[in-house]
Amino acid sequence: MGETPSSLAVQTSDLYAKHLLSSSPDVGVNIAFSVTVGLVLSMLHREFGNAEGLSPKFSGLQQRVGNGGVSSVRRFEIELLNAGKVRIWFMGSKTGQ
Repeated sequence: MGETPSSLAVQTSDLYAKHLLSSSPDVGVNIAFSVTVGLVLSMLHREFGNAEGLSPKFSGLQQRVGNGGVSSVRRFEIELLNAGKVRIWFMGSKTGQ
């Protein structure tokens, strides 16, 4: 799971509570979701595999999905954005884009 926000307003918001509950490991592992995440991450790795440090982030995310730490599409989306936001930007800025 991602970092705990420091703002009390965020920690007490309904949306944060919903995301926190949806990422609870008590939910169990959805095999179809885990396989789909693996396919998505594999596709993204083929496209952006040369982005420095992205592979370990993808591996960690796949592991958290596999052990039930990430169990919703929305939580996966948030984790994926966090994994790639800096790495993809730096990759683009190095090529002058």
